[in-house]
This record gives sequence, C-alpha cells and structure tokens, in this order.
Amino acid sequence: MATSWRRRLIKWGLILLVVLGAIGYGLYWLAHNWDPARVIYKRWQAESPYTFDEIPPWMQEVDAASLIFARDAAAIDALRLRVQGAVYGEPGLPDRTPMVEALLPEPVRGLTGLPRLALVERMEVPFEFDYAATPYHLRPEDWNGQTVIYNHGYAGDIGQASPLIAGLMEAGFAVVAIHFLGYGETPLDNVYDPRFGPMTYSNDNILRFGRNGLRYYIDPAISVVNHVVANLGQDRVAMIGFSAGGWVTTVAAAMDTRIDLSISIAGLYPMYVRESTIHGNEAPPPHFDPRLLESTNYLDMFVGAASGDGRRYVQIFNQYDRCCYRNRFGELYEGAVQDAVRTVGPGAFDVMIDTSHADHKISDWAIARILELLGGDGG
Repeated sequence: MATSWRRRLIKWGLILLVVLGAIGYGLYWLAHNWDPARVIYKRWQAESPYTFDEIPPWMQEVDAASLIFARDAAAIDALRLRVQGAVYGEPGLPDRTPMVEALLPEPVRGLTGLPRLALVERMEVPFEFDYAATPYHLRPEDWNGQTVIYNHGYAGDIGQASPLIAGLMEAGFAVVAIHFLGYGETPLDNVYDPRFGPMTYSNDNILRFGRNGLRYYIDPAISVVNHVVANLGQDRVAMIGFSAGGWVTTVAAAMDTRIDLSISIAGLYPMYVRESTIHGNEAPPPHFDPRLLESTNYLDMFVGAASGDGRRYVQIFNQYDRCCYRNRFGELYEGAVQDAVRTVGPGAFDVMIDTSHADHKISDWAIARILELLGGDGG
C-alpha cells in the first residue's frame, strides 16, 4: 500500500514538473517572441523607471530651443555648406552616379518576401582601396514611378529589412537598398593602403585613417540620389534609414534638399538627450566625428533636414527598444524643432513613438506609418 502511494506521488510529481516546465517555457517564449508580452517583460526588467517610461527631471529642464541656432534661410544654407564640407572636405555635392549592372529579376541574397520583380540592378559606388558600396535597385512589376532609398545600420545587412522593403514594393515603390559601411558584400577588411600596408578599415577605422572618412558612410546615398534624379525621372526622392542608417539619412537630408521626405527609425538623439555618460550603443564613432560636430549640432541638423518647400523629416523611436534611442525623449525637443522650422519657412518635422514592441527593429506599426507618409496604403 505504501509502495503504491509512493508511486502515485512520484507520478503526480513528475506530471507537475512537466506542467510547470511547460508553463515556464511558454512564458519564456512569450516574453521573447510575442511583442505585447515582451514589452511587459522588458519594462519589468528595467533597472530604472527612466529606462523606458519616465523622463529624468534634469532632462526636462533643458531648453531645447536655446540649442537651436539655425533660424532663417541664410543660416540653413550655411549649415548645408558646412555639413557638406565636413563630409567631403569642401562645400558642394559630388555629381557622380553609381556604376550599374543589370541582373535578371531574381531575389537578392538575404531578402525575402519580395513581390514579383521586374528589375534588379546591382550598383557600385567605388572608393579607395578597391572598396565599393553595393546598393541594390529593386523594382516591382507594378512600379508607381517613385523610388525610395533605404539605408540599413550596424550589425546586419539589408536582408533584415525584408518586411519594410517588401511592403514598399507591394505598394508600388521601387527601392534602392544600401548596406551600412562594413556590412554586406564588401566589408572594408584586409585592404591594402599604400601609406600603411595591409589594414582593416571596418568597425569605423576609416574615420581615423581615410581621407574625409565620413564620405564612406554618406556618399553612397548621395550617389544614389544623383542616379534617381538623372536617370529615373524624379526631381526628388524619399529616404528611410534604420538605426545607424537613420543617422546617414539625417545627415544626407540636411545636406541635400532633393531628399524631400526623410525618415529615421531608431536612428539618433541630440547629444543632451543621450545617455549622460555618452557611451555604448548611443555613441557610435561617426556620430561623434569632430569635423561633423564642428559644422553644426544635431538639433540644427534636424531643422536642416526638415526645412524647404515640400520637405518633411520624421523620427520614429521604439519606446521599449532593447538597444538604443529608447523612451519618449524625442518629445522633449519636437516642439522646439517644429517652431524653428516654421521660423525658417516651409517644411515639417515630427516625432513618432512606437510602443508596439520591445526590440531594435522596424515594426509592422512603423511600416504602416511609413506607407502613410509616402502616400501609400498604411493599413
């Protein structure tokens, strides 16, 4: 009798362990794969209420308007010239266009879910050391005549933006997708510099050793704009950037008024809104390049990217981003930048906060907002 009781106890104990294990695994899976649960989990994990939800009092006391100096058309024109000089070594935009290689309409490695392709072009934007950026031009069969530039960020390639690129193409837009410097087909590894010998210029080393190293980040986008305007029948173009690609988009739009709609997703904050120690993921070297920061500050650059007839600059932030540029800090300076843009003249600036997930990504919510901004079907 006692033996039978023990067996039942062991049996039910094992069943309980299995049930508890299944519940634990289910909760773990939900916390890492289901966006609503992941938001709750990340907020519960946060070390401080200021991580995701609350704004530090000292940050609220900063007068963003006092840090904006570009308040008329002449100041904006001067800002553009200074930023161009920081990137290229002298004011002005180059007129070069990428070399273009037409391919069969077939999927690009890493990109998935694309609608029927009518055209795939592999572009090359050459630099020193036999390095070339390699954007891809993707055109759907039902092209609406408009082309959107997309610039990816660190730690991945354009394949990670498949949902956005597919959504744009399904809405009829052609897309030119650009890898961030050091990623994609041709990283700047093991190059031969005739001054120094074998070098590795990826991981932002090009900023220390290259001539006007910021060119390597920004010029692929400007060259693609030149191509779109010269060869695709467009006077202006929209540009979208994710993470560090949002920084590229911001700098490019501040320099080049042909970029009429620019959208930065989880891309950058002005200096005072970043972590107080300015470290880690919110301090990538290109953002802090002395030539760029001597030319302007980021709040003024936001005004420059937004200002002009028919122009608009939008920042989308993931409030619960696991990586960087989280919380609602963009709301602190949104009004000040909007006022400055109105003072300069036509143009528009907006900050949007994505609360739908807790990852460093372009969400379905963000894709819907992007399509609305482009005039497509945002759902």
